[in-house]
Amino acid sequence: MASIIPGYEYDIFISYRQKDNKYDGWVSEFIDHLKREIEATFKEDVSIYFDENPHGGLLEIHNVDKSLEAKLNSVIFMPVISQTYCDPKSFAWQNEFVAFNKMASADQIGRDIRLPSGNVCSRIVPIKIHDLDATDTELIENEMGCRLRAIEFIFSGAGVNRPLKPGDNPDKNLNRTYYRDQINKVANTVKEIIYGIHPDERKRATKSYQARREAVYIDEKPRPIAEAFAPPKRFPGKIMAPIILGLLLIVAIISLQKLIKKSGISKSETGVIQKAVAVLPVSNFTGNPDLAWIAEMIQSDLTGQLQGISNLIVRPKQTTHQFRNSEEPIQEIAKKLSVNNLIESSFKGTEDNLQIEIRVVEAFPEERYVYSASFIQSFKDLAGIYSDVINSILKGMEVKATEEEEKRVTAASGNVNPEVRKACARGLYHMNQLTPEGVELGIRYYKEAIDLDPADPEPYIGLARGYASAGHG
Repeated sequence: MASIIPGYEYDIFISYRQKDNKYDGWVSEFIDHLKREIEATFKEDVSIYFDENPHGGLLEIHNVDKSLEAKLNSVIFMPVISQTYCDPKSFAWQNEFVAFNKMASADQIGRDIRLPSGNVCSRIVPIKIHDLDATDTELIENEMGCRLRAIEFIFSGAGVNRPLKPGDNPDKNLNRTYYRDQINKVANTVKEIIYGIHPDERKRATKSYQARREAVYIDEKPRPIAEAFAPPKRFPGKIMAPIILGLLLIVAIISLQKLIKKSGISKSETGVIQKAVAVLPVSNFTGNPDLAWIAEMIQSDLTGQLQGISNLIVRPKQTTHQFRNSEEPIQEIAKKLSVNNLIESSFKGTEDNLQIEIRVVEAFPEERYVYSASFIQSFKDLAGIYSDVINSILKGMEVKATEEEEKRVTAASGNVNPEVRKACARGLYHMNQLTPEGVELGIRYYKEAIDLDPADPEPYIGLARGYASAGHG
């Protein structure tokens, strides 16, 4: 059966390692479910090439034979990305993935196509069944020349990293994903690509099923434009004035103490070349918008601790908000922020079992990862990893901290009351919504933090900033 698109042998070519099908036939089961989902999605018959007995040997000296080359002439290439797939010596990698990437880049429509919706979509649709090592991710991204965007079929937990099965309970999966939903996403992606280049213009799809990055399952409801850009409602000036003055005085005293303790804020006289970095908004992949405050907290923590390093220029957190869920290339984002490094972070799971990924990207002269790590921690223990993370980030960026700064980074991971941190993080998140309801809720959380530890300055600082924002103007 020929492809729906003239000039192609198949609509979909499935590439995988035999090793990933031996244990429980996961790939065969995936194909079976995908075929049924596609039948329910398309009016036409969609042709799929899937070799039940793919090559597993190391054939790096061989050329792709004419038979395989014809089969690779497909509209969509769908590699099953596993812990074993990213092997430069394997048949699947060299003779399928790399070969298709070259063929598609040079064929009549190109590897990356612009859809009627205006989005640009790759004809390589990765199906990711394991969390990958940083070296594997780098190998794929270097071959594709862009960041890896995959539809994930991963069951993840403490010490668990395996393919998602149809009967898996999403409540026990850190990714909170349903197998059927992921199958549906694959079918919709196939439809978007094929109908996006369909020879019959009346069938060309205008709806985008990938408006945001894969794994962002629940979005906050957007506010009306008029409301979103309206200034926040003011609190009565007579009540606010003494409160703001008092709290700002506290902030001034705390800031003065920090300045006295910190000597030599600028190190320009040492001749050390300063580097610039921005911590991008953290992606919440839990599927639970009520945990958005954790994303806010991680970004604030990383930004705040890096700002204490004198040989490093750190962009304010507010300047990065415009790049939340951004699809812009890394180098474009870096240019707009005037930095040479960007920090990407994400988390999934639950408050008691968080899987956190942090990566540092060097944008110029070419994109490359200088640090990548993942951690599984409960929220209460989260502060304990920051010392190692900050030091690793600095090492990857080749930035030297002073002895005093290293002590300060270590001390910041010390005696921290997790309940105070949680209340402050929630307060900050709701304050930043810039709505009367958000400010009121933020104030309530900051007051809760003060009740937990009246000696901690952080909630007072948060209150001062919140009141100042609410009563500004």
